[in-house]
Amino acid sequence: MCCILFMTSDDCIDHLHKAPQELEAFMWANVPPQKPSRLMQVLGVKQAVRPTLPDDCCRREGDEYVVDTAWHGIHFLLTGTAWDDVGPASFLVARGTVIGSGPAVSFTSYETKEIQVAVSRVTDDALRQRFDPNEMNHKMIYPMNWDHEPNCFTEVLDEITDMRRFLENASQKRMGLIRYLQ
Repeated sequence: MCCILFMTSDDCIDHLHKAPQELEAFMWANVPPQKPSRLMQVLGVKQAVRPTLPDDCCRREGDEYVVDTAWHGIHFLLTGTAWDDVGPASFLVARGTVIGSGPAVSFTSYETKEIQVAVSRVTDDALRQRFDPNEMNHKMIYPMNWDHEPNCFTEVLDEITDMRRFLENASQKRMGLIRYLQ
């Protein structure tokens, strides 16, 4: 499983809730559509046409953060729980408003600010104290191999530091978030 965070405007979030079929076009807007293979062309399959998104949904460099497979471990270190919603710091596994039928959820700019404040209040020392590979594996914290890498905590702390910067940037720009976990 992988987690990706997208920062975007509240207007874009409203648009995507009204037109959830455009979520995929929003998420992969910077990825050029693939041409159909020669066989597909012979069979009459044409290149997929992506919907044109409103200007407030335009993606820009730096508005995406890939948490990758560390999402569940980061949630555990931030909250001390495997799956519980204990406030805004739980945003990687809980909270948010489902877009369409999921798996993407949105957070308004106000909620994003709450998340940023909550995450920034968890100190590196608190994260270090919660990091227990055996307990994390026992609680089945994905990806369940926390004791295999000797520098695992350092790598996760680097991820959290980068994510904090991303959240701070989103808050400063008064942007909301879309969390895509699949």
